[in-house]
Order: sequence, then C-alpha cells, then structure tokens
Amino acid sequence: MAPGLTDTLIGKIQSKNRLQRAFLVFARKNLKVAEVKELDLYIEHCLRQGHDLNFLTECYRVIVQDTVKEQLYFRRNGRYRHSSYDDVDQLTYQNPAYMQAYMHGLALTSWLWPNHVAIYRWFVEKLPKSQSGSYLEIGPGPGHFMRAAIRHSSYENYLGVDISPTSAALTKAMLSGEKMKSGRQWSIEIQDFLKFGQDRMFDAIVMGEVLEHVNEPQAFLKKLRLLSHPKSFIFVTTAINAPAIDHIFLFPDAASVEALAQSCGLRVRDRLVLPYHGVPMKETIRQKLPINIALVLSHAGNRERS
Repeated sequence: MAPGLTDTLIGKIQSKNRLQRAFLVFARKNLKVAEVKELDLYIEHCLRQGHDLNFLTECYRVIVQDTVKEQLYFRRNGRYRHSSYDDVDQLTYQNPAYMQAYMHGLALTSWLWPNHVAIYRWFVEKLPKSQSGSYLEIGPGPGHFMRAAIRHSSYENYLGVDISPTSAALTKAMLSGEKMKSGRQWSIEIQDFLKFGQDRMFDAIVMGEVLEHVNEPQAFLKKLRLLSHPKSFIFVTTAINAPAIDHIFLFPDAASVEALAQSCGLRVRDRLVLPYHGVPMKETIRQKLPINIALVLSHAGNRERS
C-alpha cells in the first residue's frame, strides 16, 4: 500500500533533516488514526491552495531552524533575543513571505510536536460541547483550534481576531471548507486585540500561544475578563523558557503564569503543564528547557456553579 500524505511528508522532512528523524518516528507513532486523517486533510487543503509537499517541508524546516537558533541564543544569554513587539512586528507579522512559511510550519507542529498534540487533545476535552452563544479566539493562527471548536461545540457565532493579515487569510482558507450547521457562522477580523470593541461579551474565549508574543500580557488577560461573564469558558496557553523568533515576554515558570492570571481577576480552574519532550519535569526546570502550559480560567470571586 502506498504511504498516505502524512507519511510521505514526514519522509520528506526526515530526508532533509537527519536530526528530526528519531523525533518524527515518535511523533508519528503518537498520532491516533483520526489525527493522521486530519493531517492528511490539512495537507490536501494546502495542495488545493497551490502548494506542494516540498513547500510544506521547507515551512517545517523554517520553524525548526528558527527555534533552534533562538534556543542557542537563550542558552548563551539567559533571555529572548527580542523584548519588544515593535522589534518583531515587521520582521514577522507584517512580513507576508515569512508568515506564510512560519504559519504553515506552525500548523504542522499541531500534529508533529507531541506537546502541541497533547494540548490540542486537552482543549477538545475541556471545550463545552452543548453551550450556546458566542466564541472568540485571539490569534487563531492557522485555524486549527477554531476549526475544532466549530466541529465540537454548539456556539452559534465564532469570531477570530488576528493582527497579522497573512495569518488571518490562512485562518479563513482553513475554515472556508467547514460545513456550518444552520444558524451558525464564523468570521475573522484583522485588528489589535487591545483595541477590540469593549461592548461585546463572549461565552467562550480562547487565546493560544499569544501571551509570550506581547509586551504586556497582563493587559491581554484583563481584556479577557472584560469580554467574558461569570460562566464563560476561558482557555489560555503559553510557553515558558521557550525562545522563538517572535517571543518577547519570558515566563520563568508555571507559577508565574498562574499568578499573573490571578492578578488580572481570573481564577485557574484547571491546568495542563508539559515538560520538554522526553525530559522529566524536574530536569526540564533545572535546565530551563521549554515548558508548555494550558489553563482553563474563569472570573475570580464569582460563586461556583451548583
């Protein structure tokens, strides 16, 4: 039997990057049958958009190469290379050619990086399935989580807000093929989330991998609280000691992320904290290796549901 698109792509990546071979063998074994099918469909989507497997292989190389480069800088200097949003805006978010490669590479990590897979599975598990109302996602990126929300939840309106025109276009392309149930709709707005309308309220708010990209993450967390109500589902992820070309805010540990959320009037209802792949948490912390964290939040100080 001929290999599927997932296996063909992984083979191409392995042939171009020997250091990724063993890692990708594990990553492939880690995927469930349904997840392999999802990745196959994503690759098919990219092919319909006029890309090929060589393009996707290069996109994955870009994100891996840039991440390794920034990890080396972090180890030598104990800080991220950039510390201001203005430093990276034109370099990344407003750079269409780079963002195309970066976002497609990032999309592939949703299936090929085990920590990203674990967080996605946890998101689908925690996402309210029967709640109605409105769903907001800040920085939907390639659209992986927003598409999952459309497929697995019952909100009527899904809105994504992104500051990058390139990223917004990729999200729209990803969602364009989704079959929406009657009375349901989605839309994407290109704008700065901190300037987003104050007069709106959402029943679910998702913000994946955004806090490490901004100068003042507390402003984003306070905005989440402002746009939510006591029963809103709030899902936030970020990265700790995780250098990348556009990461500017350095969280030193999981406790600092939770403390910041609590200081902004949010309560931590549940958490998932993942050490660096293949390294125990204690050693990950000692070596200051990247940690992924996902939080389910709600308003602090509100009465618990009965």
